[in-house]
Amino acid sequence: MAIQGEPRQEAFDVFEVAIEEIYSRIGKKVREDSEKKGCLTTLVALDSLTPEPELMKVEVNLVAMVQDERYQDISFAITPAGNTYLYSNLFISREDADVLAENEEIESVLAEKIRDISKREGKLTSPDSLLTSEKENENREEQVKELREAIGEMGGDERYKDIESVAVKGKGDYYYSSRYITASYAEILARAEANDPLSQIAATVRNDSKIYPRATGVLYLTDPVFGLDPKTLDISIDELLLRPEYQDIKLVRASNGAGYLYSELYISEAFAKANAEWNEVDRWNNP
Repeated sequence: MAIQGEPRQEAFDVFEVAIEEIYSRIGKKVREDSEKKGCLTTLVALDSLTPEPELMKVEVNLVAMVQDERYQDISFAITPAGNTYLYSNLFISREDADVLAENEEIESVLAEKIRDISKREGKLTSPDSLLTSEKENENREEQVKELREAIGEMGGDERYKDIESVAVKGKGDYYYSSRYITASYAEILARAEANDPLSQIAATVRNDSKIYPRATGVLYLTDPVFGLDPKTLDISIDELLLRPEYQDIKLVRASNGAGYLYSELYISEAFAKANAEWNEVDRWNNP
């Protein structure tokens, strides 16, 4: 005959084992981060330490954990914004932990700004736009340099793996979130940001000819995303066709007169003409 209290004791033992297992994993993770990476451990990073269903149900009390003599080296670093990080004082001092926590706060803010601009505006984020107003009178060049370094350091952090950079001609790296903007679209935005119409047209045409492959409709280039002035587009194309650095770019026309550009580095004139004719005439006659 089973004793009524036995199931409760068994449940209590399982709970204790689960708690001990979680504490052990957290302690190991925090110490490794502090010793090998020289970084703080975020609370989010602890989620992956309890994959088993029975452990996921256990509520972990970190305050109780650090009071255990086995984990007395595990300490908290709390930022003014209220975010909490863990570290081992065997490898990181309190002073260094406070500095690291402040840097963590900065990286989090930068990431959210970049994501917000990518999501709401569908644009790249320039370093200048990330500078705070209170730093307007400081050395902006130095501030931009520090900001670029901060974003560069975010690259190895899983929390910021969606934060990407793309080079803008003459302006350096701009930033975007791959959650909302693709790499190919970011390239288009970067070329538009460079404000170099001939380079933008040539790069777009070469990319279309190489990747898809297809000829690029002149009308397609009037889309606002390319940053080209529709009123002067024909003038820009005429100039481009005369420039030696763009000698691979050629113009063909469909039977309805619509202009298409292509790069003979990747597709032939015959292919480009057929592609233009299909887009403008044939596909409408063969629904």
